[in-house]
Amino acid sequence: AALTETARQALDKLLAGEGALPSDYGNIVGQGALGAGGQALGIAANKAFQRNPLGVSPFDRAQARDPRFIGQTESLQNEAARRGVDLTAGQSTGLRSLMAKERQLGRLDETADIMSDFARKQRDIQVPSAVRAEISQISPKTGEEAIQGFREGAAETVKAFEKQRFEAADPFYKEAFAKNKIVASPLIDKILNTPMGNDALRSAAERTQNAMQRMASPDPELTQIANELASVGKMPETKGGVASGLSLRSLDLIKQNMDDAITATQKQVANGTARPGSLSELRETKRAFVKELDRLDVTAKAGPKSLKPEGGAYARGRAIWGSESDAVEAVKEGGVGLLKNMEGPDRIGIIRRVFDSGAAGLTPEEITRTRGNFLFAGKKAEWDAGLATWFSDKLDDAMKIGAQGERGNVPGKFYKSVWGDERQQAIVRAAIGDPARINGIEKLMEVMRAASRSLPEGSPTATDLAAMTQGSLG
Repeated sequence: AALTETARQALDKLLAGEGALPSDYGNIVGQGALGAGGQALGIAANKAFQRNPLGVSPFDRAQARDPRFIGQTESLQNEAARRGVDLTAGQSTGLRSLMAKERQLGRLDETADIMSDFARKQRDIQVPSAVRAEISQISPKTGEEAIQGFREGAAETVKAFEKQRFEAADPFYKEAFAKNKIVASPLIDKILNTPMGNDALRSAAERTQNAMQRMASPDPELTQIANELASVGKMPETKGGVASGLSLRSLDLIKQNMDDAITATQKQVANGTARPGSLSELRETKRAFVKELDRLDVTAKAGPKSLKPEGGAYARGRAIWGSESDAVEAVKEGGVGLLKNMEGPDRIGIIRRVFDSGAAGLTPEEITRTRGNFLFAGKKAEWDAGLATWFSDKLDDAMKIGAQGERGNVPGKFYKSVWGDERQQAIVRAAIGDPARINGIEKLMEVMRAASRSLPEGSPTATDLAAMTQGSLG
């Protein structure tokens, strides 16, 4: 500690032009550059570079005397210190002249080991520790378990929106089904005798019977519906029409099978296996069927010969279901659906596709909506764990050892991968959401950017040797 303080004072005096250089100037200046950090301009702030013993450029000398610049430098140094990251004077200030001198120190015999040890400690220990500490503030959970929870959270989010849709429409359906136990008309008979109507009738019967077989104990209402549909579905003709005695709930199941037939035909038209006209015919048949059900709904009647302008309970239930279905489909087609449907062994690839700023990823706006959907479903912890895993993956990549057996510029690689362009920054901010945590990431990135001003190693060049001679320094 005493050596560092002595070195810091030596560097301050050197910058301010006070005192003579000691004979072992290289070692002391090296220690001072590393030990002083942002404080290199602290003691000598008002008189730094008045004389110019280090040959610093006039522009850098002027900037170093700017009170605002001094304040920014000290703020950065304090933030780095709070996170356990040591910065050199050059890294803290960003002054090119200082960084050039520090690079020269990294190539001279007297100071090469000092600079090398400092750089390795910074990039191998301090930077990763600072990043991991910030990640833990987002979520303590990362890795395989977090990825699995991320995907399961997406599935649960879809279920939450589907539940909301059901709960919004269910009271209206219940009212309509309770008050329409028998629904019949010649038009319904005619529609159910069409190929589409007959197929829908038989499918509804089969699906209801299958549902009954999966139940632990019989449901009286579902049993009645199954018997109704099975009976008429197995008979090509029924006295009085195939719709005689069917309830609105049974007819609604038939309507749902018409919906399924339309969806299937849409896919066939898209791949060229069905003619477009067939889709129009199915839609028209279903439209006529539903219109007739709405007309016969007793809850729609305002009087003997008039209908309520807002429609009956069945129409209102369908309208709400349709509106809520838009929200469900938006969730399925957005980031939540992307996550829910992702499969395969490349688990981390799922996380990257969501948060990376590449063309295949989500936009910042989609990230905002997807995070909001997770929060709506009560799955914030799963979302945060997925995001924390993405940060951890980027740190792992930054720390990979290269062909030279060194990790290289860890803070620079990490900064570039998570904060390298405006789109990626916007994605990160949208993914975090919480202003306090966004501020934490922004401050961490300031430290990473400063630490990325690396200190290369190697043999001194002729220029280095000339610049660092006693004559050129004095």
